[in-house]
Amino acid sequence: MKKVDRDTPEYAQEWANCAQLTEALKLAPDDTKLKAALMESAQPDYAVTGDKRSGLLQFGKLGRTRILSAGAFCAEVLRL
Repeated sequence: MKKVDRDTPEYAQEWANCAQLTEALKLAPDDTKLKAALMESAQPDYAVTGDKRSGLLQFGKLGRTRILSAGAFCAEVLRL
């Protein structure tokens, strides 16, 4: 996650996004919480998932990690 000056609108937006994500994860299944915790700990650039039931794809991003389907990853990152 990039460093943002506390006196900017970007800082307020980052906190708002974090609060929304926290609330959404409270309602998520346990396996989704585990995956989110692993992503937050490892901080990969991308997380690729085909599991639409877990809800991870709905987040789109977790911290610095972009969450993509396999098709979107191939199209955007690998440009296949």
